[in-house]
Amino acid sequence: TVCSMLEQRSIAFLTAAKEVGLETLPYERGFFICVPSNNPEKLMNEHHKDGVHAICTHSALRIALCGINKEEAARLPKIIKSRID
Repeated sequence: TVCSMLEQRSIAFLTAAKEVGLETLPYERGFFICVPSNNPEKLMNEHHKDGVHAICTHSALRIALCGINKEEAARLPKIIKSRID
């Protein structure tokens, strides 16, 4: 089901985020996970160059779990963390 797919993706993302030390905003469930950032627009544009679709809010990069697969969800935190650092 859609809910179980989103749950698998969120677990993959959050597990990988924890492994690399990437901070995320509190997440319980849903279509999006947010990563706080001082410059989310710059971060978003850098990811778009690599074909990673993310959007920015005024203080975070918003990742659409509904638009990526489980493997991408597990791969993205390392990429995001490297750009933040």
